Amino acid sequence: MKKILWIDVETTGLNSDNHAIIELSMLMDIDGELIDSISLNIQPFPDSVVDFEYNGTKGSLCWDDCLSDYYSEAFNLGWRWIGKLPITNIVVGDIRDYLLPKIALNQITDFLDQHISRFDITDKAYIGGYNVDLDIRFFSKFFERLGNKFLGSYVNWRLLDPRYMLHVKDFKEDLPIPNF
Repeated sequence: MKKILWIDVETTGLNSDNHAIIELSMLMDIDGELIDSISLNIQPFPDSVVDFEYNGTKGSLCWDDCLSDYYSEAFNLGWRWIGKLPITNIVVGDIRDYLLPKIALNQITDFLDQHISRFDITDKAYIGGYNVDLDIRFFSKFFERLGNKFLGSYVNWRLLDPRYMLHVKDFKEDLPIPNF
């Protein structure tokens, strides 16, 4: 039985050491059939950096600062002026309503436990996703920062990235990809 854990993350920036996951989606594929999915909105860790844009100006704040009395009062007044995250356009103030990381980790491990026996060495999932290198760096760091050393109990660390498969198809001229 082949299992693929398709993952996609949205983050507060590009550095997994300083930034954090704020959205995580996972699909469980078993023998080519989509079996289950989960999507979570997650608050960053208190010391995580949040990159944002406001009126064309880029900035960064520590998530703890976003929760300070100064910013909390602004959010309570309905001001969303801190800005949006680049690429995703997620409003920084809305992240305050997301799940705490520890609660999200419990939901993630519950999801994985439903489909993978972490005690059976032969029952592990491949990790799949577009540009999955970034996703797995953040996903691994998320587990690590919460003191959970058992992500490897669910996955075999073999990455499946359709991006590379598309490049091969393009090279073989089976599926031409336009240049942008």
